[in-house]
Amino acid sequence: MNLGAGMNCYEIDKENIQFVAGGAYLIESDMLNDYEIEKRTESFKEQVALKPPWTEATEMYPAFSDRSLRKIDVVVGRMIHGNVSFVNQYLKTSIGRDIFLHGVQAWETAGSGQSDFESNKTGSSNVTIVTSGRTALHLAARCDYPDIVEFLLTYGANVDAVDVSGRTALMEAALWGRWKNAQLLLAYGANKLLECIHNRRPRRAIDLALPSEENALARSAAAFVHRRTKEDTLAQDINRQVIVELLSDEERSTLPGPLGFAFQRRRNHRSLLSFITRYEIPVEGKTVACMIRHGGLPPVFAMSGFTHDGSIELPGRPWVNVVMRLCRLIGSYPDKWPRRDQGVPGQFYASHAEKKLIAYFIYKHKFLLSDISNTEDELTSMMGTLNLRGRTPRAISPRKFKMMRLQAASPETSLCEANVMSSTPICADCERFARSVNEVLGLRIRLCHSLA
Repeated sequence: MNLGAGMNCYEIDKENIQFVAGGAYLIESDMLNDYEIEKRTESFKEQVALKPPWTEATEMYPAFSDRSLRKIDVVVGRMIHGNVSFVNQYLKTSIGRDIFLHGVQAWETAGSGQSDFESNKTGSSNVTIVTSGRTALHLAARCDYPDIVEFLLTYGANVDAVDVSGRTALMEAALWGRWKNAQLLLAYGANKLLECIHNRRPRRAIDLALPSEENALARSAAAFVHRRTKEDTLAQDINRQVIVELLSDEERSTLPGPLGFAFQRRRNHRSLLSFITRYEIPVEGKTVACMIRHGGLPPVFAMSGFTHDGSIELPGRPWVNVVMRLCRLIGSYPDKWPRRDQGVPGQFYASHAEKKLIAYFIYKHKFLLSDISNTEDELTSMMGTLNLRGRTPRAISPRKFKMMRLQAASPETSLCEANVMSSTPICADCERFARSVNEVLGLRIRLCHSLA
């Protein structure tokens, strides 16, 4: 990734050992294990099995009735070649409309053993019905005829129907760069968070629109199998960028600065509202804090305490432990409160939301040398690589060697500034912690209370 001069708004992705530009979306790379793939695939197949295969359609096309050509096969062919009027007329008049809209692509084959598609229903002993699980909407979404997509949606096609790999029509539109189709599907309620299995990895629609070798190979393979005509790759890449914008979460946009941001407490309600979101407070008096950074980087929220629900991005207990380790690293220890420390001195004050956000900022924007052992536990990995003056690791693992190389390739400048807005007044311990972090690491992290 090439970051030009002055481009300091990036994050360090220490799991995948790379830099991520501000506002960029990162494809998750974790492969699914065999059990997870089998479990997900079984769920997709069960959904497909509820739909009738197109081989059950009985309406014949008059001009070819003597050749046993099903009308549904004719309309599919006309649809993928963009014959809008033919498809519209079929939807208006055909007795086979329902199976076309709600059934799945299928064909008869002698015997079994198909590698690419899953068996759906079996006919005679010598004939097997196999299906890809794709609906008419799947096929239309990958073509550049938005009028046809809209006709199918208007007549009741299931916008979130999945094929045998879990792929939806929105995912097809994203992969092939059909931004108008994607816009229509979203307008009809398509769920952009659904995941399919793609190259043994979980993928959402936005993942399939991103520029990657994986996606390019998928398009190339599909074009070869289906003999698709060559398209303007540059134009489709631009269209896929539009789709990424359509699918990006609204929460990823830059938040206003401290003067334009505030939490609001509702009367007789535990919720605290910011200008962009709402959180349920499990216990009266809990603090919610938000960190705002520049350069299109998304806001990050944390809540005080050790446990809370999944609506908060930073899980309680792991980040309390990270804060405690960071305190030891910079030599600034939290105050003790034996009644609330749960047996670990200073742990209560380490659980404050403001400290968690400061630790998150350091994790995402600084390379550190940990003074902990080299055991690869979850939190050691979370805090990343080592780089304190005068200390050298006894042994360098391949992962840490890669991290050192990443550090060596760092841009000259990195983000050093952030605002942390809190729903409750800032305590003296958090103020002291912020001052120590700023002094030791050369940062400018500001804490402020912002309750409207």
